Amino acid sequence: MIKVKFDINKLDKIKKLAQNQDLKLFANEELYQLSEKYTPCDTTDLVKTTSVSVKGIHYKVPYANNVYYGEHMKFSKDMHSLATAKWDKVAYQNNKEQYLNRLKEKVEGII
Repeated sequence: MIKVKFDINKLDKIKKLAQNQDLKLFANEELYQLSEKYTPCDTTDLVKTTSVSVKGIHYKVPYANNVYYGEHMKFSKDMHSLATAKWDKVAYQNNKEQYLNRLKEKVEGII
């Protein structure tokens, strides 16, 4: 027989965190800041027209999707030397510890 101990208070805290709009916005803003130096930048329009919300990071220029997937593109490194396709994923992988530490600090302030 296996015994399972379950702390219902922790479950309630996790539910509250999952629904916390401030935390979602904070996470997206942090990722955007980490991603900026990886975002391809020729005219700065891609970066300047970006909006960050609880739903995510929205790059508003019409060509954003093509640049994001970067098929058949060679990105200029003049303004952002780390520019690459799928910049948010690369930024996360390269800065994962810093990103998660910032989220942890925020969560500790909420709980």
